[in-house]
Order: sequence, then C-alpha cells, then structure tokens
Amino acid sequence: MNANSEIISENVLESMPVGLLVIDSTGAIATVNPAAENILGYVRSELLGKGWGQIFFQNEDNYLFNQVFVDVVQKEIVGLRREAPYSAPNGRNLRLSVISSYLQTGEELIGIAVILHDITEIHEMQQREKESLEEKSRIQEDKILCLNNLAASVAHQIRNPALAIGGFATRLAALLGKRGIESSYPEIILEEAGKLERIVKAMARFNALAEAKLEEANLRIVLEASVASVDKRARERGKTIEWRRRLSDISILADPSLLTQAFEEILFNAVDHVSRPEIVIELAVQELDGRVEVTVTDSGDGIPEKERPHIFDPFFSSQPSGVGIGLTLAQEIILEHDGEAYLDGNHSPGTRIVAVIAKHPRHGFTRSPGRVRNDSSGSALHSESEAAV
Repeated sequence: MNANSEIISENVLESMPVGLLVIDSTGAIATVNPAAENILGYVRSELLGKGWGQIFFQNEDNYLFNQVFVDVVQKEIVGLRREAPYSAPNGRNLRLSVISSYLQTGEELIGIAVILHDITEIHEMQQREKESLEEKSRIQEDKILCLNNLAASVAHQIRNPALAIGGFATRLAALLGKRGIESSYPEIILEEAGKLERIVKAMARFNALAEAKLEEANLRIVLEASVASVDKRARERGKTIEWRRRLSDISILADPSLLTQAFEEILFNAVDHVSRPEIVIELAVQELDGRVEVTVTDSGDGIPEKERPHIFDPFFSSQPSGVGIGLTLAQEIILEHDGEAYLDGNHSPGTRIVAVIAKHPRHGFTRSPGRVRNDSSGSALHSESEAAV
C-alpha cells in the first residue's frame, strides 16, 4: 500500500459514522476509530493494546454484548449480526447493533473485526410505538367487552317494551281511524319503535357473534366470498359496482366465516354511503412483515372530518335509518385476528378503510368477562387489565 492509500484509509477510518474495532489474534484491541470511542465510552489510549476481556468482561451487565464476540470466535462466524444492550463506563445504557467477523488466512486466525452502531434512539422509538399499540389494543378490547355487556342488556331490556310500543301504536291507529280522527302520532310512534327494534336486532346480532376458531384459510377466497354478498346487496339497492381487485393467494390462520363477515361489513359501508348508483370499489391486498394489509377504497365523497374519529363507534351512523354497528362488528372480528382496522385519513377523494391482520395471530381475544386469551403455545393468559401482546 502506498502513502496515498494509507492516508485515504486512515481518513476513512477516522471519519466513519459507525464504530470500528479490530481485535488481533491475541485478543488485544489493535484498531479503534473515533466513533467506537464515543459509543463505548473509552478514549483510544484506554483501549489500544488492551485485551477485550480485560476491558469489557468486568461488567456483568454487558454479558449479551460480550457473547457476540465469544460466539464469533467459538463458531468462526463471518458477518454475525446481533443487537445487544451495552452499559458504558459513564453509566449510559445503550442499545447497539453489532456486526462481527472472524478473520483468518487459511487455518490461521488473524483477528476479529467489529462494527458498532448506536441504535438506542431507534430502539426506544420502537418500544414507545409498541407500548402505544398495546395500549390502543387494550382500549379497543375494553370497548368491545363493555359493548358486549351492553348488547346483552339492551336486547333484554328493550325488546319487550319496543314490541309493546309498536303493538299499542298499531291499535291506537286503528282506534283513531274508527272514530274518524286523523293523527300522525301513531305513525311517528311506530317509526320510532321500529328504530328501537332495529337497535335490538343489531345488538342481538353483535351479542351472538361467535368467537374465532382459527384454521388455515386462503385470504383471496375469503375476500371473494365477501364480494359476492356485497354485489347482491348493491343490486337490492339499485346500485352497480365496478370492482378493481388486486388479490393474491395468501395463506393465513383465521376464522374464514368471521373474516368474511368483517369484510362484508366494511364493503356494505361503502355501498350504503356512496350516493351515486354506480360505485367503484378498489380491493387490494399486500403482505407485510408477518401481516397482511387489506385496503377497501370507494368512489364516494368521503367522510366529513368531524365524523372520522367516530366511524367505528357503536351506534354512530350518518344514515337516518342506520344503527351504526357494522364497522364496530368488523373491527371486533379483525381485533380477534390480532389486527386493527382504521380509516386512512389522508386518502381523497372517497373513503379508504385499512384492515391489517396477522398471518398467524399471536393471541385470540375473547369477549367473556374473565378475558381469557390463549397465546400461540396454547397456554391461557388471565388478567382483567392485561394489554394485548
């Protein structure tokens, strides 16, 4: 290597944004760049020529960090990648990405090269995001549990009074007719009693929703079944749908019947809320990391901004005759599949609902008061205030 090459190599080493260490065949640290000094919390003079074990093995908190180098040496691994916690001498606790390689010529060990990257901020951000998602899932579960109790109460408390009100309103209309008295009151009473009856039926339907029984299922077949039901509903309402589908055969662990029902409700919402008789609905699927994202996009006018936060709330509906339980039911089913459903607030024009479900759910959610859930190994998890994992 000529002088210019040496200068270039030295400058590259000194200016690298990631830490670099080279440990020679005796276990002594032979090379340290400034980024490594900053990450590890030592000055170069404290590291150069010192044994790795002499510097780092003294702190038991760095067991996982040191294990990277032990594994590289024992297994002669090239390009071992691992994340590990690291406790610096100044008390800082970091999260490091460590890439280490066993260097040899023939059968002879030359040393170990180590690249260090401080990912503490990224790790903490991911942890906050995870905690936020867990809290969001817990709130959703609590809402569903409360709604389940409400459904049972409403069905029991309102059904008989609603039937009685409707019956007496009919008799009152007949009695007034016999006496030649014109009045719109009986009709109004019947109409309002009808609304109560629709609420009772919706809550009874919600309460009767079966818990998910997971099996291997083809997501494309599930979605095609939902499309067939929605086509029928559209025809009944004098509407036609132009489907734009981007589907593929994706195997998931799910309850096909329940999942079909969930996507029916999302698609029904599109049919009912697009005022024009011709509707365009885009149905697309894409695989994520261990999850599947399904998007339903319609050609309507979109949802007013003030209504957007409430579209999954029970009994919220912008339709005069609507009960507002369909999207709530869909959200619960998707929640049972270790997923979430939400409105894409950035999409315009029209409405886009996004459903993300796990290909292999980590837990099954139950609506029973004891809140018993099973993890993937089949062991029961019991807790009244437990957050979703």
